Amino acid sequence: MTEPAPGRSGGHRVGIVADDLTGAIDAASAFMARHYRARILRLGVRPSEPVRVPVAAFDTDSRACDSVEAWGRLQEATSHPAIRKADVLFKKIDSTLRGQPARETADVLALLKRDLVVVTPAHPAQGRLFVDGALWVHGKPVSQTRYARDDSAPASAKPLAAQFQECLPAARVVTGVQPPVPLEGEVTVWVADASTPEELTGVAAFALAHAARGVIAGAAGLAGALAELLARVDHPTEDAHARPSKPPRLFVVGSRADESRRQIERLCASGGGHLWQIDPTREPGGELVSLPAENVPVVLAPHPAIEASPAQVARALARAAHELVDRWSLHAVFACGGDTAGALLDSLGVKSFGSQGEVTRGVCRSLVRYGSRTLEFFTKPGGFGDENVLLELLAQTQRAAA
Repeated sequence: MTEPAPGRSGGHRVGIVADDLTGAIDAASAFMARHYRARILRLGVRPSEPVRVPVAAFDTDSRACDSVEAWGRLQEATSHPAIRKADVLFKKIDSTLRGQPARETADVLALLKRDLVVVTPAHPAQGRLFVDGALWVHGKPVSQTRYARDDSAPASAKPLAAQFQECLPAARVVTGVQPPVPLEGEVTVWVADASTPEELTGVAAFALAHAARGVIAGAAGLAGALAELLARVDHPTEDAHARPSKPPRLFVVGSRADESRRQIERLCASGGGHLWQIDPTREPGGELVSLPAENVPVVLAPHPAIEASPAQVARALARAAHELVDRWSLHAVFACGGDTAGALLDSLGVKSFGSQGEVTRGVCRSLVRYGSRTLEFFTKPGGFGDENVLLELLAQTQRAAA
């Protein structure tokens, strides 16, 4: 296995570009688990704002955008010094291939003037296997899962290799487990099979050996393999995981995934939360006054019987959550789903923040500066975790705060 070359000042600088907020945090968390420090950047962040950590993850919030809008957002991300000057460039894509993974990766390749893509959505630990150029999710082709019917950015029916060939018609697109030999003057795309952690490590090793000319694209599984290999060279020693000091009083769940629904039901059935379902098509009003003021966590979620777009749901939940953050002077909030978490940060006016890594299975913790206080901001992708994940988060943070 080829060891990655040392980055500047003896340590690598990693730039991550993600199409949604929870993806940016998840990819950064893979590095924080190996003792790297990370910062999350969002659209509108000042390029002059210093990033004094080795890992920077830029959320373009572009998963549901058209190609023109996505290009503009990717241009902003790749223009930021923390991304443009990175030793290793990682394009975070969805592990179920929602959105435009090939189009956005090809755009980043063009914007940074590189000529090699190494890509795989595989994440074996989460049941995502990429075999013979096809993605399998918990034993089913992705085309037979709900991800192919996503409301805002469904997974394409086209094979990933065909998507790249369409976006980069002059490129040499190679599939399978054997890596290609990159040639000068030619754009090469390796759509790599991976169904085991060992195969994922092999993909990561090849990608790092060619990092100076390439864009590495994948899900959190590939981010973890990259972080593991880089840590062997960089020997990072930062303690990026400050302990939670307060349990979340407010759970904001915009995801309509079955996993999220079961997690809410389990939390509320245990007495750990009071469910309040809101109408996403209306401005929040006096109904929030009747929320319990006692020390019982509140779960905000969209009413299941009311039709609304994902953007409507995210905005409505963000407005209501922001009101409660102010009214109750909250210091800890949980948000489920990238759209929901991003909308809440938009409402709070947050453009960048430090991430602290994973605190329990699939749940990451960040520290967000809001006014004169620091808000502990817990996030989770909508489709991840078993039914007990919110209960585990609540129990763990309550123990830490005791």
